[in-house]
Amino acid sequence: LKALRSASKIGCTRFVGIGSQAEIGLTDKVMDEEIALNPINAYGAAKAAALHLSKILAGQLSIEWTWGRIFSLYGDNEPEGRMLPDLIHKLGNDLDISLSSCEQNWDYLHVRDGAKAIVSIGEKGHPGEIYNIANGDYKPLKNFVEEAKSQFDYKGKIIYGDKADPFVSLQPDMSKLKEHTGWKPEISFEEGIHTFQ
Repeated sequence: LKALRSASKIGCTRFVGIGSQAEIGLTDKVMDEEIALNPINAYGAAKAAALHLSKILAGQLSIEWTWGRIFSLYGDNEPEGRMLPDLIHKLGNDLDISLSSCEQNWDYLHVRDGAKAIVSIGEKGHPGEIYNIANGDYKPLKNFVEEAKSQFDYKGKIIYGDKADPFVSLQPDMSKLKEHTGWKPEISFEEGIHTFQ
């Protein structure tokens, strides 16, 4: 809200807010932009609140409002502690890594494609709309894990464990962003995973 008020003071006429798939919570449905929000943690609840409050304030300030809902970015400068960089680091050092069963669907988008998606929303997005920011090619997380390992000659082993709890499964619908702006991802997962070498 402070960002919106500052934007108004300097004469900005369009605002792109950035949200998260955490706004949605747990669902086994395909996630389009109209899906009901039911966040399961404080982060998701804060993002959902920011969505609604920023939209109201933008209207009061006569600023065009759009919202980008990010799913799962990976790539440049990704911190330790996240699954992909830890996977590559451990396997690359001939260490085993323990994961969940990785049965949930996931959708990885390279951070550079994510940045271009945000720019496209700012330039071509329709006022008042929410846009998913994802690759749109979701599949079981285990597929991404095995693909990442196959890209390198690593000796470490992947040990799959129990089903994740909570079982967050991502199935984003990307049709609206592509239709409204013409944006599409350019970096394949097979190419992007080499970011971590």
